[in-house]
Amino acid sequence: MDDWDSYEAMSRSILNGHLFGELKNGYTSSFTYPYFLAGIHWVFGPSLSAIYYTQIVTLFISCILMVICANKMFGHRAGNATLLLVILIAILDISKWYVWRALSENLALLMIPIMFLA
Repeated sequence: MDDWDSYEAMSRSILNGHLFGELKNGYTSSFTYPYFLAGIHWVFGPSLSAIYYTQIVTLFISCILMVICANKMFGHRAGNATLLLVILIAILDISKWYVWRALSENLALLMIPIMFLA
């Protein structure tokens, strides 16, 4: 069972009332990501495309938050450089390989700049 299959199975188990999820033929290394997926399913229904589009939005938000972090920590020049680099990485790598799969890295990319801003 692939990671994204186990995350999806665990999120559906959470939606069916199992608070900690039930995963019989596999394991998951992320505790929060199945709950994130379950929340998406609860709001938008069982569609996988809702997960993908939500992850695109979280990628966009995380890019903005990373630029804000760079501006606060290192100044406007570093913020502008970060903007360019983050957009390139988001377009060339993350949106190509991660956003279209149910992987916990999508949530981690959002949580890291949030922790720096907290």
